[in-house]
Amino acid sequence: MATLTTLETVRKYGVHPNVLNRMILMGRVVARKDENGRWMIDKASLEKWNRSRVRRKPKPDQVSELQNSRVDEPVLA
Repeated sequence: MATLTTLETVRKYGVHPNVLNRMILMGRVVARKDENGRWMIDKASLEKWNRSRVRRKPKPDQVSELQNSRVDEPVLA
C-alpha cells in the first residue's frame, strides 16, 4: 500500500491541512497513524477522493478582471 504523509499530500494536491484532516476523520480517505503519530494516507483512496472533489470556479467578474489586467501593471490592494 503506497502512502503519503499529510505534508506530501498538501503539497501534491493543493488541499488545506484542515480539509485533509476532516476527510481523514470522516473516513473519506483511508489513513493510519505511524509509530511517530503522523497520518499516513493511502494514495489510492486519495486519488479516488481527488477525482470526485468539487473545485471552485472563479466568478465571471474575476475572470474578466484577470483577462483585462496587464502583467506589468502593479496590483493595488
